[in-house]
Amino acid sequence: MTSLVAPVTCICPGGTETAFHAASGGGDYSWIANASTKSSEFVAHAAIRAMLRDKRTVVPGLFNKLSCFDVRFLTRRFASRVATQVLGKPRLALPARQGT
Repeated sequence: MTSLVAPVTCICPGGTETAFHAASGGGDYSWIANASTKSSEFVAHAAIRAMLRDKRTVVPGLFNKLSCFDVRFLTRRFASRVATQVLGKPRLALPARQGT
């Protein structure tokens, strides 16, 4: 029996601008969240570069890297409050569909 090796790269994109995001009513966030949002092309290029360099994990964007690092030093309650400030309060319903 032969063993096969399949390399894996995990992408942690953070906020990403996509057609789905726009259609679902996303993008109504604070200036911090909007500034850290990356295009899908940027995220895809970062993922491919990381994969070709045999990296196991990639977090594209400086703000996303900082937030991944910083959250480990916060309590869950405080991290939740910070996320609410940055992203706003969660929506309870999706916007109505237009033109079916």
